[in-house]
Formats: sequence, structure tokens, C-alpha cells
Amino acid sequence: MVEEIIYTSAEKGLKQGSRGICTVISTSGMALNIAERLESMSGYRQAFPLNDPQSSLNPVNYSHMTMRLAGKKLHVLSRVADAGQDYTGRSNKLAHHIVIDSVAHLNPGPAT
Repeated sequence: MVEEIIYTSAEKGLKQGSRGICTVISTSGMALNIAERLESMSGYRQAFPLNDPQSSLNPVNYSHMTMRLAGKKLHVLSRVADAGQDYTGRSNKLAHHIVIDSVAHLNPGPAT
């Protein structure tokens, strides 16, 4: 199983009634407990504020972590970064998480 979500600021989120910082894309049928855990891993604080001349230097955070959820070991590959200005004019972030339940079938590389 490979699943993913994208979490950012949007006028309308994936869940009915959601807006602002929320999930905007998700694998269909993703378990709620997995989605909530991924959302909680989506924090980002810009090193340079939105209008700072150095804002393009805000770092991109990459991670690989394993977690146990409902008795299953899951691998999570994440990228969380500054996303400039959102629809309201405030600073924004973009978090992209990919969940893999088994890496045994993957070719050797960083994800394994």
C-alpha cells in the first residue's frame, strides 16, 4: 500500500466545511487515523518572514520516519516547505506525505 496527502492553506479543503490549513489532496479511502497523524506532522515555521528579501532561503524539510499505527509498521516520507502567500495574503506551507506499508518490494535506494 502506498498512500499520500497534501496539506496546505486553501479556500476549500478535501473534507466538507474545511478551509484554511487543511488536507487538499488525499488517497481515496485513507484511514482517518493515518490522515490525522500525517496532518499532525505537517508543522512548519519559516526562518524568514513572507516579505523578507531572504524568504526564498527558507529551508525545505525532508524526513523519513517509521511509526506504528493500529499494529502496523508504516514508513512515512515527507517534504514540508514554505509555499509563499496563501489565498488570504498570509504565509503558507506545503506538506506532502507518502505512506508505505512495506519497503520489501522496493528497489534499493534511499527509501529502503
